[in-house]
Amino acid sequence: MSNVLFSSLGRSPGVVTGTVDALVRAGYSVSEVVTFSTADLVVQDGSVKLLRYEFDTYYEGKIAYADYGVAVEDLLTPADNLVFANLVASYLVSYRKQGRHVIISLAGGRKTMSAAMALMAQLFGARMLCHVLVSPTLERMGSIRADQLIKDAIPRLSRELRPTLHPEEADLVVLPFVSLFPALSGVMAVLKGQQAPIAPDVATMLRESHLVNANGEVTAAGRELLELLEQVEMLPEPTSLRPDEKEIKLPSHHGVAELQPLAEKLVQSPFVVAVRSTAYRPYTGRAYEVDEQGNITCSLMKTDARYSLYVKTTAVTKGQGQRVADILQLDRLLR
Repeated sequence: MSNVLFSSLGRSPGVVTGTVDALVRAGYSVSEVVTFSTADLVVQDGSVKLLRYEFDTYYEGKIAYADYGVAVEDLLTPADNLVFANLVASYLVSYRKQGRHVIISLAGGRKTMSAAMALMAQLFGARMLCHVLVSPTLERMGSIRADQLIKDAIPRLSRELRPTLHPEEADLVVLPFVSLFPALSGVMAVLKGQQAPIAPDVATMLRESHLVNANGEVTAAGRELLELLEQVEMLPEPTSLRPDEKEIKLPSHHGVAELQPLAEKLVQSPFVVAVRSTAYRPYTGRAYEVDEQGNITCSLMKTDARYSLYVKTTAVTKGQGQRVADILQLDRLLR
């Protein structure tokens, strides 16, 4: 079975393509790449767009690519890092349910992003944890600057950054890690304050990680982790459809120019089945609404026309539908 690469992403997109190339050279097939980023303008208009271009051109569309980002421009607070970890966990659990093998790379983005990725690999299971090393010279050359994002920047950046996007010498480093996934139910029970039979070494780990104190009482950090785990538990089942198999049904009027990019991004999610246009939606003060079946009607708030989409999800309850809306960062996408 081919592998899916998860990678954190900052202003150096070459760490992603460099990792793909290093994995392939080491004998690992890669069918899909998923990056996790922030709303930083250089990251979104530079790194993400350049990676889309590279996967379409250099890899000739043979490797699927998607990016999921949190709404903040940088991870500056514990709450920001928790939201980022939650996003990664949601997709990791979804891909595992589909029977996909996930390789997690820690090479991109901030160190806190890499730390969150490594923790999610331990909690929810991954096939491999890895890093890629290149020369210091290439590493310095690989960052995108805001002043480089001018007209027709992406094809030009692809040519200029080619040595850093596809370095001939990139060493793949496989990092050992211990999966806690088999013990996860017991860990959750302890964090909920329940008596649960867990191995002594797991109990020691919970204390040494400051998730419980010496008396077995759950700490603030333990409560935060429990919140994350419970949110992941609320996820609906993922769809077995690939993004290119999902229905996108849009009208043939001028609004399609605004709706098409949004619809294409939404169907990348494993929790979205189809996206269709709807009738004009009057302003309600909210960017989206979730119905009782977990489907979402949303409006593109940045246009006066209030173009609307109906998003069919895999959710079966309103609570699950809201969870999907949170993962999709609809408040950010629609404004």
